Amino acid sequence: MKKNKQIKPTLAVKLKELAICTPSRDGMFPINFVSTAESILKDVPEGWDIKYSLVRGTSDIVNARNAFFNKWYYESDTTAMLFLDSDVGFRGSDLKKLLEYSEIDGVDFIGGNYTKKVIELPKVLQIASKWKTPEIDMKELISASASYVSTGKHILYEDGKFEGLCEIDGIGMGCFLITRKTANKLMSWASENMQKTKFTTFGDACSGYALFNPVSSSEGNYGEDYSFCMRVKEAGLSIFCDPKMEFSHTGNWDFFGKFSHALDYFKKEKITEVNMDANKWSDNKTEQLKK
Repeated sequence: MKKNKQIKPTLAVKLKELAICTPSRDGMFPINFVSTAESILKDVPEGWDIKYSLVRGTSDIVNARNAFFNKWYYESDTTAMLFLDSDVGFRGSDLKKLLEYSEIDGVDFIGGNYTKKVIELPKVLQIASKWKTPEIDMKELISASASYVSTGKHILYEDGKFEGLCEIDGIGMGCFLITRKTANKLMSWASENMQKTKFTTFGDACSGYALFNPVSSSEGNYGEDYSFCMRVKEAGLSIFCDPKMEFSHTGNWDFFGKFSHALDYFKKEKITEVNMDANKWSDNKTEQLKK
């Protein structure tokens, strides 16, 4: 009589979960965003499960980001969240890079450095005149001369554990990864320096810390993205981006850019330190950051 083969039990591996959160004013999603979402689902990073949260009618972006973040933090056990705005697109395969970067000790937050929705013709011509090459790649030229959503001091690491990454003071929230580990650190700071408040959106109310509330100072008023970054820096945490990632930013037309092209131009000009919009980071806004 043949013996029955014993089937060894297999252990179920618990996947890490990523919540992709997209606030949308009118519920319309440009083709580049749809293409990004589709490519992410076709090539989900190993060991991860993806959950999308697409919300329309979010004309108040400050309230939307505050609610998204606090509901994710307090009402879920998801490993990480990614703000991915409906007007931003990138290669879905690059998501794996962002998740890997977030696991490097010392990389607290990682974001996507996409271009602003503007082409500055004088800057394009200025850079083109300094490129002493018989042929100019127009896409690369536009990318090199574009204004990007990163701000403050930029430090590009060419070796070590941060090799290839750029540490920055602030960045837009259109593509921004937050892990629960670093969120815990930020919320620890918030609990000591801010008062909880309530947010009413998505049909119900939640309470938490208004980390995205705009900061005002003698230099001007700041959007919810840079204000959040100011609080991150006040908490002693770091923000990075990968300059080699290419993004689209959709307005009246699609703006494409790769920040590494701009950095290559700085290197050609022997500019060793980049400090964009330095006045945003010039004074101590501690009291404003706690509001």
